[in-house]
Amino acid sequence: MKKTALSLTAALFVPALLFVSCSGGSSDSNVAVTGVTLPETRFVQIGKTATLTASVQPSNATNKNVTWQSSNTGIATVNNGTVTGVAIGEAAITATTTDGNKTANCTVTVTLYDPVEEAARQREFERLSGEVKINMTTVVIRTEADYASTPNFTYDSTTHTVNLAKLVAHESVTDVALIQNIERINTEVFVELTAHEYHHAANSKYVNTIKEQKNLWKAMFLDETSAYTVQEMLASGNVFGTPMDSYTSPDKATELLFARFNAFARLFDGVSGTEYGYGINRRAFAQPNPTLTSYDTPEWFNTALNAMFTYEIGGKDVNLFALMTPADQQAFLKKLNDKCEEEYAAWLAGH
Repeated sequence: MKKTALSLTAALFVPALLFVSCSGGSSDSNVAVTGVTLPETRFVQIGKTATLTASVQPSNATNKNVTWQSSNTGIATVNNGTVTGVAIGEAAITATTTDGNKTANCTVTVTLYDPVEEAARQREFERLSGEVKINMTTVVIRTEADYASTPNFTYDSTTHTVNLAKLVAHESVTDVALIQNIERINTEVFVELTAHEYHHAANSKYVNTIKEQKNLWKAMFLDETSAYTVQEMLASGNVFGTPMDSYTSPDKATELLFARFNAFARLFDGVSGTEYGYGINRRAFAQPNPTLTSYDTPEWFNTALNAMFTYEIGGKDVNLFALMTPADQQAFLKKLNDKCEEEYAAWLAGH
């Protein structure tokens, strides 16, 4: 029995010695770094940050530590893989492994505007530059009340669709005046309002790409002014026989644009136009600190301004704003800026 006890003790003791021996040999199993990779490119907005992740190979390397360096800290800085945009331009961000001195580079482009937002706005611009869809409905008029409540012609920017309505007098209608009004809507007014809404469709790609509050307000105001301008030109021709090409002189262009501007501005001040004006104010001013885009520049606004007041007259595209003298152009813009500031102040005051 004593011999058996000694044998068991020895059997337990030997594996313990073997375990210690294996542990001591682990220092010889270091896995060396063979390489490192980074994304080839990355965009970051000025004042914003982006995170770069260095992928060290092999995945089971023992020491995956890396150091970071920027080729131009005036453009972009880097700290532990976090890149901060400093100024517009490009900088090479380098990751270097502590083990093996392996390197990888990423070209960081610093932009004034958020690149994701820019891409989304460009897609929206292209969508709104496409063909305008038509949605035609027929409205049967039985009474004067039906006529008075006829839906307006509208433009829907979500679907890029102009919604039109043709009025049809019910066979029971005998009121001559009502029948004449229906015919007038379906002829002269139909043409005028169709042109009005089509101009909104053409302008939407400019309005919908601006985010800066006051620039957006001005663009929306000019959009309405420009739509009413083409409607006015067509109405003058229908009612007074005034040809559209008569507005291509500097004096007539100036007279027309100022008249349409003032008429629309009054909608903000009158009781009937309060909701109309408030709707534009709400859309433009309700979002504080909007994320700006490259469409929020003086150059882009000038492009939109000229496009909005360009009409097809006599088979040619005529820019009525460009026909005005520089002094009249400045006076026009001053009225726009003053009205914008007036509405912005009213918005801040809760009106």
